[in-house]
Amino acid sequence: MNAAVQAPEVKLFGIAATPAAKQSPRHGEVEALLTEAGQFASSMMTKIRTAAKIASETFVADAGVKDNVENAMAEYAKVLRDIDDHNVKANFNSALWVLAAELQRIQVSVPQPHKPGTARVEKSVPAGEVINMSKHVLRDAAKQVREQVGAARAPGAGRPAAQAPAAVPAAAQPTFFDQLEERLSDPGDFARIVAAIEKRGYRVTRSQQQIKASVTPDATAALAQALVDTVPATAIQQAAAQAAKGSKSKQA
Repeated sequence: MNAAVQAPEVKLFGIAATPAAKQSPRHGEVEALLTEAGQFASSMMTKIRTAAKIASETFVADAGVKDNVENAMAEYAKVLRDIDDHNVKANFNSALWVLAAELQRIQVSVPQPHKPGTARVEKSVPAGEVINMSKHVLRDAAKQVREQVGAARAPGAGRPAAQAPAAVPAAAQPTFFDQLEERLSDPGDFARIVAAIEKRGYRVTRSQQQIKASVTPDATAALAQALVDTVPATAIQQAAAQAAKGSKSKQA
């Protein structure tokens, strides 16, 4: 009896995986897209390295490393601003730094020869040699060069700090007396406030108002009504009683 054919084991990123029995009908399309993506990333760095090498041809020997890099970045600032991918500018800048300091020695981490996998070793090399290494090594090398020439970036200097939103002035909070004035305008609140004051032993009476009016029937009637509204009822009763008493005296 024939033994079942076992699917071959595939290792991806160090993880053993057995291919699925059913393959996607668009398997080839996926592989092509992944291959193109890998080639694009590789070709982008190749173009950046070539561009940096050409730009470095204008470096002035007597100028400092920092001046040469800044002059080259200024020359190509417009085109770099128009490129959406910020990695292009960052990698181009790193490449310029290592080329401007090509003879300065720096430390890089490289794979150990004949030892595949993650085994790496620290190695001292001229900065100019890093131009053909991976972008991660390139960026680390550029950082070392900047530190050596005293041009290291301050923490957080890579991107402008987000500005805090402008403080909105707090609205003036109404005081107790502002609220009291508003509530006194409401008849219901006014009555409750008066009741609360009188409950504490105080007597609330309306002050007498001085009313100026021409002596006309309408003005007289308005004055009488104002007096009725402003004078306490007890005072009106006493005045009426005195007026009646005086009238009887005259009749007698």
